[in-house]
Amino acid sequence: MIYIYGRYVVVQDFSWKTGAVTLYFEVDAADHVVMKSVRSGEVSRDFARPLPLAEIMFAGTGHWIACDRLIHTTVGKELRFVSYEETVVDKLHRLNVNMKDEESCACVQMTYEIVEGTSVIRSYVSITNEGVSPLVLESVTSLVLPMGSVHSNASWTHEWVLTEGHFDWLGEGRWQERKLDDFFPMLQQEMTGHDPRGEHAVVSTGAWSTGSMAPLAFLENKDAGAVWAFQVEHNGAWRWEVGNNTVDGYFAVSGPTNINHAWTKKLDPNECFTTVPASFVLASTQQEAIANLTQYRRACRRVDSTTTQPRIIFNDYMNTINGDPTTEKLLPLISGAAEVGCEIFVVDCGWYDDSGDWWPSVGEWLPSKTRFPGSKGIVEVMDAIKDAGMIPGLWLEPEVIGVKSPVAQKLPDSAFFQRNGHRVVEQERYILDLRDGSARKHLDDVIDRLVNDYG
Repeated sequence: MIYIYGRYVVVQDFSWKTGAVTLYFEVDAADHVVMKSVRSGEVSRDFARPLPLAEIMFAGTGHWIACDRLIHTTVGKELRFVSYEETVVDKLHRLNVNMKDEESCACVQMTYEIVEGTSVIRSYVSITNEGVSPLVLESVTSLVLPMGSVHSNASWTHEWVLTEGHFDWLGEGRWQERKLDDFFPMLQQEMTGHDPRGEHAVVSTGAWSTGSMAPLAFLENKDAGAVWAFQVEHNGAWRWEVGNNTVDGYFAVSGPTNINHAWTKKLDPNECFTTVPASFVLASTQQEAIANLTQYRRACRRVDSTTTQPRIIFNDYMNTINGDPTTEKLLPLISGAAEVGCEIFVVDCGWYDDSGDWWPSVGEWLPSKTRFPGSKGIVEVMDAIKDAGMIPGLWLEPEVIGVKSPVAQKLPDSAFFQRNGHRVVEQERYILDLRDGSARKHLDDVIDRLVNDYG
């Protein structure tokens, strides 16, 4: 028997084993499929109250328990198992679990992947609209899992400690531990019959994926010798949450959502949407979990002719020039960087500015004539870097146009993100909307010029 929105008889089970990792699944008489347990090496977690493999919000569907969480969605509850298949391609092991929501005619594929030799599982969801009418997505989980508590009652919150990373531009890596008792009170829901709705949600907006919090967290149960680590593999908006699922905790990961990011995605008939990837690992200690994540990241790292040999990069920002580059200041720095063995020399912000106020003037990306007054202009600096045996680099922030940049007037409004009839502006900068052809052409022209004209 398994418990998920009631009690059903198990009619099918299957497992997926890759190296030290085994995922166990069960299908009940109503064709609900759940992950029943996870084993990684000597560590395993069984789930007393499994959750759907994917939680989905379409416009007009909502939750079956009123809440703002990623879980307990009506569509997730109604997903029906169709099939599963395993593949191995170039040391990438993949399991696809196929499901369908009869009401919306959405086909949902839950994918788990393991790179051979690692213990981290990457997961993502693909949704195909097989109906005749459009569907509007409001949120989709990339990953949702119970914690696998031992007590399987209201005292499960005593077992787990959450480690999360608080970040700031000048204050990165401030990791804090908190017991889940701090988030979730003991509500004695077995006396009232009401499920708790508590969650601790961490949200990131925009493209600064570590601007305030880390897209990575740990859940540790020292008595059981078990640690979950999970992360969002995305450089855009994301959400992760841990929460109360009555007799157990859970964690869930997604990209942008409607409630947090005003995000929607219209799926026309036969159109497919795939979520951002997430990944997770089960280990015996936090240190082991970190080691597994490091091994996974190295295994997934792109290796080609540009990455096989790491290079030492010198960047002139902050501790040397602090955004005020000139030919006079850069030439001795170039010599010094080459002397100590640097291989790439990057000229950071300000190289394009004549006004002395470089922040709101970004966007045209033409080198300053006052900062580089010689007959060759900035090419004199680029040549000096190459003559010193290094590769030259120039800093860009391609997605922004300063409010004082000439480009702000040259490009049409359609090239910029807009809200309520106005261009979105943050700290004297507009944000390019790269769905627009004129915005893309502007950036293509900039990159071509920097490479071809300045080397």
